[in-house]
Amino acid sequence: MTLARIPLALAATALLVTDDGPASARPGSGGLLADEAREILRADYRGDRGELVLRARALASSPVEPAALARYWAGFAWWRRGMNGFSETPRPEDVGSDFERGAAEEREALRLDPSLDEARAALAGCLVGMAFARPEGEGRTALLGESTAILSSLEPRAEGNPRILWMLGGRLMAPPGQGGDLARAAETFRRGLLAARREALGPARAPALPGWGAPENLMSLALVHAIGPAADRDVARAYADGALAMVPDWRFVRDVLVPRIEALPAAARRN
Repeated sequence: MTLARIPLALAATALLVTDDGPASARPGSGGLLADEAREILRADYRGDRGELVLRARALASSPVEPAALARYWAGFAWWRRGMNGFSETPRPEDVGSDFERGAAEEREALRLDPSLDEARAALAGCLVGMAFARPEGEGRTALLGESTAILSSLEPRAEGNPRILWMLGGRLMAPPGQGGDLARAAETFRRGLLAARREALGPARAPALPGWGAPENLMSLALVHAIGPAADRDVARAYADGALAMVPDWRFVRDVLVPRIEALPAAARRN
């Protein structure tokens, strides 16, 4: 894939960027829960694990409506706290409990609203995190199996949802012997990016509904092109720059992924 073939995908970024960050984090959307969701997203991108735990606990202890979405966002905060922990060195000892708390919150969200696919996808993410926070053999197979079953159940409804497509693409980044396929992962992330564009241009959505996904798909496209035999430093950096255009203070992309991309040899390019 050459640089000439990615402008259309990156053009979606311009439609989603505002002075206040990605569309999913715009202020002034109304409602306590929408405000909390915005702050959780900002803390996630900054890698502020302390803020994430404070927000998660505040939501869990307050009668915020709608209750199912409140539990979703509490679970999301724990989930992303664990994910941010994975990118720290040394890895914090509490990442496993972060994912466990996140899974419990998402299960409660689904008890309150069984139709909430956003919580179902977040639960799948928490289960993967729980699996890889444990030593091999300690329940990993069962956790990964449950996560895979959840994502498979969501696949028929994924096409218009950038968050579910991001999760499905992530599953394809496993090693080839475990069902991974980087080319299919990249295609799934591109579909996720276009779904985010359509979502941003579509009818107004309820303020507290999840709207993240565009930066995550851009970040994952950067990662796809930074690893494996088909690594391409220029393409990876272009996608990373797209993610940073949306979220300039995204710690993982700025401080972890971009240096990794810049360390690729100059020969890591395809024509």
